[in-house]
Amino acid sequence: MIDYEDTDCLLAKIRGSVVPKAIFFSLPSILIALAILIAEDLHPGFLEESGMDDIDESLMWNAMTGISAVLIAFRTRQALGRFWEGTGLLHQMRGEWFDSVSCLTSFSRDAKMKGKEKEVEEFRHTLIRLMSLMHGSALDEIGGGDDLSDNYEVLDIKGLDMDTLLFLRHCKSFKFNRVEALQHMIQVLVTANHHSGVLTIPPPILSRIYQTLSRGLVNLLNAKKIKDTRFPFPYSQVIIVLIYAHSIFTPAVMTQLVENKVVCCALSFLPVFGLVALNLIAGELEMPFGHDENDLPLQHFQEEFNYSLLMLIHEKADHIPHTSDDIEKSFDVLFQYMSPTTERQLHSHSKVYLRDSFIVRQGGDLSGDQRVRKLVTGEESSSSMMFSSSFGLGKGGAAPRKMKSEDKAPAPPALTVAVPVAPPPVTAAMVPEAASPSSTKGAASPTTP
Repeated sequence: MIDYEDTDCLLAKIRGSVVPKAIFFSLPSILIALAILIAEDLHPGFLEESGMDDIDESLMWNAMTGISAVLIAFRTRQALGRFWEGTGLLHQMRGEWFDSVSCLTSFSRDAKMKGKEKEVEEFRHTLIRLMSLMHGSALDEIGGGDDLSDNYEVLDIKGLDMDTLLFLRHCKSFKFNRVEALQHMIQVLVTANHHSGVLTIPPPILSRIYQTLSRGLVNLLNAKKIKDTRFPFPYSQVIIVLIYAHSIFTPAVMTQLVENKVVCCALSFLPVFGLVALNLIAGELEMPFGHDENDLPLQHFQEEFNYSLLMLIHEKADHIPHTSDDIEKSFDVLFQYMSPTTERQLHSHSKVYLRDSFIVRQGGDLSGDQRVRKLVTGEESSSSMMFSSSFGLGKGGAAPRKMKSEDKAPAPPALTVAVPVAPPPVTAAMVPEAASPSSTKGAASPTTP
């Protein structure tokens, strides 16, 4: 699939474009128009003798153009719907299967804590290899079955035992569906590890895993429905016949209306070009699976799924998140921090966004929760907060720019907020060395209710 931006020069892009083909199929219209005009110049009265002068007075060309436009519009609408349905089904399939592996990894954590590290590790590594192979086999099944269909990277397929590999190799000779065989293997693996104590989870909860695996397979079968069902042949045949007829009658009509050869050729070319281009676009979109330029990036989908599976065997996959020691638990402080009034008073850089959540504070800088408390209580000015929030690991270690006078926001008014815990005193270690001494002047003192 071609990735592009609206700001790119789209006219200069050839790969994946239908323009060259549409121009090629529209050239006969120009040649026919030139031939008619030259024949009229060499033999005056050619149009009357051939009967072409009656074409512009009939409704045949208008009717033919209208029918062609309606049929091509119908095909384009159906093709776009098939394209979006195809990409939606693949993402749903990936979501269902990843959710299954993620839940199974979480369910096996309890057995790992109870001394079954080896069994849990064996189960997880077998599971991610089978799931990566099943996802790649599913993309292979809907990808077209050509020479490029087996080029889907899987996670260490040689890490599976020889009996499993031999069975999967002979699936085609036995006319077995490889995706269904792999899903059955995963269900057997889950059931066996549940009985052995690796998956210490109640059966009603574990049954949800079988349901998500089943929904992923259903999404795959719906995607195969798009691959196996082409646009009806009679429609395609009638559209092609009308386009050929249109490419002949359009020059005959334009030669009656325009005498200039250049303008007549252009007007004969553009209607045919538009119909041919739309028909070619519909043909590209109605089959979204494959390895053409405008098909869905199946190999990219497989690569993303592999990285998602690798995340589940990372050493921090079993980490239990918890809050920090200096967490802010006061509802009043958090509510005032999120209120529109406080948002208008504080500088935009003083609020914490997702992009700032993973910046490591250094140099004894205050934590985000402490900064919020000090801002809401009025103990710290918004200007110093803006400077400290931008202090971190920037590109190249560059220091933040010095604040200009117009950038400094006025100190917020004191808010009467009950704070259960007194804020820690400000020390020299909490202020970055690059901070201006003037940035701490004029800080409002906390106000008690």
